[in-house]
Amino acid sequence: MFVSIRVYRTLSLLSVFIFLVMISSQIKKPSLVQAGTSQNWSPPLEIESIDQAVAVTRSIDQTVHVVGVQNGLSTTLVHVFLAPSASSWSTPEPIGTTNTGGGVRSIDVVTTPDGRVHVVWDVTELNQRWVQYAVRSTNGSWSTPQVLSTMSYDANQVSIIVGSQNKIYVNWWQSGSLPGLFTRYQDVNEMWRSAEQVDSGTGYPSQQETFVDADGNVHFFWNDLSGTPTVGGVYHRMLSDAGVWQSATKVSDDLFASSAWVSGFRAALLGDELYLIWRQYQAGGGDTDLYSANTDGGVWSSAQLVENTTNSTPGFLGIEGSEWFFIDRNSGSLRLLTRSSLGEWTIDSPAWASGNVFTAVSNPDKSLHLFLTTSNFIYRFRDPMGTWADEVVLDNSASSPILEETVPYQYDLVWTSANGTFYSHSSFVFPKQLFLPNIVKP
Repeated sequence: MFVSIRVYRTLSLLSVFIFLVMISSQIKKPSLVQAGTSQNWSPPLEIESIDQAVAVTRSIDQTVHVVGVQNGLSTTLVHVFLAPSASSWSTPEPIGTTNTGGGVRSIDVVTTPDGRVHVVWDVTELNQRWVQYAVRSTNGSWSTPQVLSTMSYDANQVSIIVGSQNKIYVNWWQSGSLPGLFTRYQDVNEMWRSAEQVDSGTGYPSQQETFVDADGNVHFFWNDLSGTPTVGGVYHRMLSDAGVWQSATKVSDDLFASSAWVSGFRAALLGDELYLIWRQYQAGGGDTDLYSANTDGGVWSSAQLVENTTNSTPGFLGIEGSEWFFIDRNSGSLRLLTRSSLGEWTIDSPAWASGNVFTAVSNPDKSLHLFLTTSNFIYRFRDPMGTWADEVVLDNSASSPILEETVPYQYDLVWTSANGTFYSHSSFVFPKQLFLPNIVKP
């Protein structure tokens, strides 16, 4: 499986990033030593009150917020935080009441500039998966969980994003008698609007990704699994900051004469332009190909063939300037595919790249940072010239590592292993001569 992470834009220094971790059989907790002066990583800090970390974010005052679960007779969703001057995590705060039935899943968390923490998840209630929401006020108290959708036969990939003026958007796709991609948002008066279906309602959406651009417009991508070329494929639709919907655009052309499926995709946002890469195959066998497309001035290009006959499972897409960085798994091995400013694709298949679960970030200097699980949880760095550094073992295992760029130039990393749940963060030391443009992030 691949870990889906939200795609953020970032600038970084033209520098080499070295991340060293020392683990031995005599040391239970992982330890980290940084070398170099441009990017530092904090020593891993254990989060003892969380059995499994599932989401991390950072508020405007630089407090780190982690949401996770505690397992016992039931599954409890909890929140802990680490203040900028603190050396230990806060006492765990249950988010509402203990959730029973089928446990919580699809958990996501964001903070708004006013200091509130917003969490969404889905949970089994009355043999259905309900979408629920809770908010932590600035005084530290949690609201009673609010049900945003009870019509979900089986809600999946519940996510939350922040738009302009602290508007909150909760998104999910569901199966059952009313399949589709849905969104519900809280307006500037903190009033929840009714749930709206993003897709046409005639297909069977699955995977979804959502972005907010600098103008506050919300961009939805989804993969429709309908087995007909007239319906199945990858779509894009925009909801303007003013609440006006644009018509949906089918980005993946009808590239096959008969039934075609898209088995996975990755999308990215850079400035006001959108980027997409997907795997498309013909139902019942036949061609399986990798395609890409992007907007130019808001208009989608035609699909470009990246590679013929591939078993690609899309995992990560980063756009840095005019170059694309795409990581997938092909026949069990990880690969890096890059597209130059001239539109030419190259493929790098390192012999060591056989990880099962991974997360990654790319930087404008064309460096890459890859965290993956093989027999160990390891880190790999690729410098701007394209050379991969030796692996660094972070831990003896990791389940669903979470890597987020929570503020420009800074990353938060959380992972859970047999040794516990751990957190580390990066920070940069800027040369005085480096000019930093004013970056506005959605």
